[in-house]
Amino acid sequence: PMTNIQHPLGRPHLRPRKYLTPLVLLTAFVLLGAPLQALEYEQGFFAASLNGALEVRGVIPFNGETPSEDPSALVSLEPRADFGEHVSFYGVFRGGYEGSQLSARNDGVLIRFDEVYPSKDRYVEIAEAYLSFYVSELDLRVGIQKFAWGTLDQFNPTDNLNPWDLRHPFTTDSLERKIGIPAVRALFGSSFSSVLVEAIWMPFYVPYRMPDPGDRWYPPLFDAVTSYPTPDFGLPIDLPPIDIVQVNTEPDLPSRTFENSDFGIRLSRTIGSADISVSYFYGFDRQPVFGVDGTIVADLQFVPTDLDLTYRMNLRPQLHRVQVFGL
Repeated sequence: PMTNIQHPLGRPHLRPRKYLTPLVLLTAFVLLGAPLQALEYEQGFFAASLNGALEVRGVIPFNGETPSEDPSALVSLEPRADFGEHVSFYGVFRGGYEGSQLSARNDGVLIRFDEVYPSKDRYVEIAEAYLSFYVSELDLRVGIQKFAWGTLDQFNPTDNLNPWDLRHPFTTDSLERKIGIPAVRALFGSSFSSVLVEAIWMPFYVPYRMPDPGDRWYPPLFDAVTSYPTPDFGLPIDLPPIDIVQVNTEPDLPSRTFENSDFGIRLSRTIGSADISVSYFYGFDRQPVFGVDGTIVADLQFVPTDLDLTYRMNLRPQLHRVQVFGL
């Protein structure tokens, strides 16, 4: 069933009854009782396991003027498989209902690699999925991956390979905020040296993700005023105020060519209890940078005389290449 729900900012929208999906998943969790054990299978040189988790969360607002949020539910599956001693697979797959998406467009359920504003309240995400090949002193990994360069926990200037999912910046840990990206990673460690060499090639740019305007974690600095007085141009008539409508569109991402791919390399070594590394990254900046453009639309009615002015403001992500040296 559909319910007409009034957005706190005055935008009505339709969506399924807000508590249905979380309550169904919560009921299933209660009926199952204790956390489920991992499923394991082994036959000859092949071994596999499957872990899973169910998370249900809700927000209780202490300020009635803050954006409302429905309960959310998240199901995650973590499969692993070993094909002998030299090949393995690892993945993290997520799906669920996102209660913070108040005006979701729901353009498909799969979160794609070309979306800054996913805008989905029901979603499926491939967080990680890669194959690893172990040959002598080489560890080769191919697939959707997350990386951790440097040792700082939160804001690490050298950990710049994965973009961030900023839809829940303060309620998720640093690893969960990272967006898994398609990449090829080669890690070489010689038995004659304690130096590790890690090279990573990312075939195309994957942008960060932002919440929709009006959602709980949408930056207040980005919220535009709804109306602005028209400047005095010395005309014989008074112009009406300009209504401002914020329309955030997806950016024009770089074409998926070799010239637009990203690359990073790191040399690391452990000396006593200290970890020392030197890194270099060349590619598109993972940090959110925005520019603003827009169009003024005039709606003139002659009988009776009426004039409406609307400014359609677009907060457009700006993309540029950077070089980052880390130590």
